[in-house]
Amino acid sequence: MAEIDPIGPPAAFTSRQASERTLRVMDAGPPDGKERRAKPRQRTLLRGRICYGPRHVISVDCGIRNLSEDGAQLRVPANQVLPASFTLLHIVQGLAFDANLAWRRDDLAGVRFSARHNLKDDVDSELRSLRAIWMALAPA
Repeated sequence: MAEIDPIGPPAAFTSRQASERTLRVMDAGPPDGKERRAKPRQRTLLRGRICYGPRHVISVDCGIRNLSEDGAQLRVPANQVLPASFTLLHIVQGLAFDANLAWRRDDLAGVRFSARHNLKDDVDSELRSLRAIWMALAPA
């Protein structure tokens, strides 16, 4: 398993990104090319939205490049600051994932999921703002 460097971000990060406690993976991949994840990710080309802040008022479009039960690889503009934790909306499936940033490299980011919420069902008051964002973006 790759080591996480909790000390600091690479030099290319802005000081604001550093203050967001962004983590990076020291080892970008296995030298033998074999999958190390417990649950392999499936390649995807899906539209997502990263939401954070009080009542999820800050949101950023992203691409979901691959996805598993435990995490995802996202494409986000390289200059977009991301917090250490946020909610990822899977627009097509109506799911919200509580996500933690595991690594960041240029316009790619790896996240680990800590919880999953189905926005198609009734949701508690904490998730209503996410459901409203999803409803506005979901295909008809």
